[in-house]
Amino acid sequence: MKRLIVLLATLLLSFGLTYGQTQNMVSLKACEDGKITEPLDTLRTGIASSFVVALENDQLLGGMGLGFVIWSDDGATWTWNDTGNSKPGPPSTATEFYVRKLAGTRMSVDGDDDIWDMGGFLVTYKDVDNVSPDSIMVGGVAMYVGLPVGPLEDMVELLGIPGGTVDPDEVKTLCIDSVQIADAAPFVYVDETGATFVPLVAWAEGGLCYPVTNVRNLCPEFADGLPTAMTVDHCGSNSVGLSATDKEGNAISFKLGGTTGTGAAIVTDHGDGTCTVSYTGTAADVGSPVTIDVIVEDAFNPDCDSWPLTVTVTNNAPTIDCGLDYNPIGFDAIMVKDDIVGSDADDCDGLAYALVPPLTGDQAIDGSTGVFTWTTTMDDIATSEHIITVSITDGIADPVTCTFRIDVLLTEPYELVIEKMHDVIQGHYVDLPIWITKGSEEMGGFDLLLAYDPTVLTFTEASLGTFFQNCGWEYFTYRYGSHGNCGNGCPSGEIRVVGMAETNNGPVHPDAVCLENADEDGEILVNLTFFVTTDVNANGQFAQVSFFWMDCGDNVISVASGDTLAISRFVYNYYGSDGMDSYIEVTDNTWGFPGMYGAAVSCETRTDKGRPIRFIDLFNGGIDIIDKDDIDDRGDINMNGLPNEIADAVMFTNYFITGLSAFGNHVDGSIAASDTNADGTALTIADLVYLVRVIIGDALPYATKPAPGALFDVKTQLVNGNMNVSVETGVDAGAALFVFDVSGDAGTPVLHNNMDVVSSFENSELRVLVYNIGSEAITSGDLMTIPVNGNAELISVEASDYNGSMMESSFYALPSNFSINQNYPNPFKPTTNISFNLSAASDWTIEIYNIVGQRVNTFSGYSEAGTQKVVWDSKDASGKSVASGIYFYKVTAGANSATMKMVLMK
Repeated sequence: MKRLIVLLATLLLSFGLTYGQTQNMVSLKACEDGKITEPLDTLRTGIASSFVVALENDQLLGGMGLGFVIWSDDGATWTWNDTGNSKPGPPSTATEFYVRKLAGTRMSVDGDDDIWDMGGFLVTYKDVDNVSPDSIMVGGVAMYVGLPVGPLEDMVELLGIPGGTVDPDEVKTLCIDSVQIADAAPFVYVDETGATFVPLVAWAEGGLCYPVTNVRNLCPEFADGLPTAMTVDHCGSNSVGLSATDKEGNAISFKLGGTTGTGAAIVTDHGDGTCTVSYTGTAADVGSPVTIDVIVEDAFNPDCDSWPLTVTVTNNAPTIDCGLDYNPIGFDAIMVKDDIVGSDADDCDGLAYALVPPLTGDQAIDGSTGVFTWTTTMDDIATSEHIITVSITDGIADPVTCTFRIDVLLTEPYELVIEKMHDVIQGHYVDLPIWITKGSEEMGGFDLLLAYDPTVLTFTEASLGTFFQNCGWEYFTYRYGSHGNCGNGCPSGEIRVVGMAETNNGPVHPDAVCLENADEDGEILVNLTFFVTTDVNANGQFAQVSFFWMDCGDNVISVASGDTLAISRFVYNYYGSDGMDSYIEVTDNTWGFPGMYGAAVSCETRTDKGRPIRFIDLFNGGIDIIDKDDIDDRGDINMNGLPNEIADAVMFTNYFITGLSAFGNHVDGSIAASDTNADGTALTIADLVYLVRVIIGDALPYATKPAPGALFDVKTQLVNGNMNVSVETGVDAGAALFVFDVSGDAGTPVLHNNMDVVSSFENSELRVLVYNIGSEAITSGDLMTIPVNGNAELISVEASDYNGSMMESSFYALPSNFSINQNYPNPFKPTTNISFNLSAASDWTIEIYNIVGQRVNTFSGYSEAGTQKVVWDSKDASGKSVASGIYFYKVTAGANSATMKMVLMK
């Protein structure tokens, strides 16, 4: 190819010029930044520009030679730019410079496409000081093979950047013109025969000159298609991204120009021409569009351009559920409705409850909890059906409401009370009455289900109270147990008691309006007869007797007409406080069946036989077994306050001859005082012998009660096949007997002190006696280890102090492994117990999560091995009550963790 070009150059220099047709032309135009279709009038310093050469010929060409000179008379310069050259790499010699060549498509005479071959184009440049100061001459030759005939078309592009020192307001000039190459004419064409001719030039003789001005630094501009709006919840935040460009490549920065909102608008500049605009809403922004102006700038142009964003701040309206729609109540009664529940998807909103006028009575609602209360009066009966409207608001949206109905009845709710009997002595039969203390409605029948502990109380019979006997009630019966089977949910002792005013026996109708004539303190509805156990382990216990529910038909009262069934309203448990009889409400209608907390919610929605009403308040009671140490002094048989005297021995001797009559009117006290040898069994000959020994001085009397501090607490833990036994004792112990129930095999116990030990293992029972004939004693700490192949459980402990007095013993099994227990109760409201078992001392944490995984509360602490318990009151970490629903509690202790589910129902 180079040889062809040299040949062409030689031809251009040697052949004479033949001036051919005038239609062969060369034209030139200036463009900026490669935009060859947009000719310039002015060049700008620092901006890539080019001179584009176009050719037109009316005959086939075989080659051409072009020469240009670029100069300035006032200091403007032209810096060559080889970006995008058609040939790669730098010039191979100082005289070569590759210019971008514009390949075009020309139509041949016969209509076929013909691609121009520009591969032989060679460009040279050199300083031409003899032409003009600071000028550059550019020239080139090319040989073609039949360059077809065609109109004016862009062929060659001379790239460069105008430069020079130009003041901002100064204009200089850069010129371009044709120039000859060597001795040839400025422009030379060679036709296909080898003849040369000079084409016409399409610009004025003397060249084209362009003003050159300084480029003022341009502002950066925001990109197209950026977001102009976003939506934000007033409890949260949202963000959008923006970007901008700068033609000069200057560093771009963004900043906040201003906002009309009350929330927080933040512009985060990422330093790469992009930024993030975020907005955190407030309640005050709801309903008023917020505008944010974001400004872009560079180091040369502050506050160049701004981008407006419109922010719509939203709010979710709260919802409210009024719970049970139908709520009957009698006059002069207190109604507490705690199933009104409001919720809001916006967790930052506080909710306020209110009653919507007009009110139909002296009603009130707690503005923060939604608990509705009403103490009814006789005046409220004038309107038997009351529709109550409750509103809730988050302070932003319009209040939303719900309604429920209350019927105030011309009756007073029934009240049934199981008596709490104090100081009952063991070994006696007692009548435990169930009282009806309130209820002005005529009663036609009742069906009660009662639960008790048969290990302490033995039920013998039930009888209708004398009050209803006097009213002529005709039907009464009782039986053990409930109908159906409740599995492990059943109490171990149950009694069902049923009474009706009449049977189907003709015209005999008793007076069923007895309650109107009842005493102010009430009358006995039923008497329950129990025998109180003689087991000394029950000494000082409270044996509770409670109302129990298997279904909606338990613990109900029917009015005389039979068209209304009353079910439980409130349930109370007895507890003593500072010597006073007190009760605490335990009602939980969401518990279900079986249970001890009242008729379930499902009972109120029955429609098969009429809807029952909640119209009975029930109070649980029971029998308080007196502590024998409260009624006697050991050895004071004659109850004169002087134990272990000769008169006590005389009376005790008479007992063995004449029986209990020897004790006169203090039989119970004398029986309790007769256990002189403290073996737990009264009225034995051994007691008489020991009493005589005490009187004559051969033995010391046993203390009425164990000596202060004489406690013997035992802890066991089965770990890796070893039963570890440790004790905590207030005084030195002389001996101890341990009885274990073993499933499997047990080995010989190994003591950790100097005591003696004997043991026997028969029929799955391991008995271990720890004693010492000498002066050794059992002190607090690790006592022994027993190898066990299987499982073992300590079932009893007896211990004596060093002086032979019995000690108060207790025992507790430490967990062998970490585990958590199901919360109790579950479902619950509003509190529940969360417990877990530690096999070793450890820090622990309880985390409570809602159904979407948000942590609502945390408890933590450090505990020794054993079972630990935490009470959760259904409040979050800020003290705010949480909504009803499913929650999860996760317990972590050291490397152990476990999670369980619980249900909060309000």
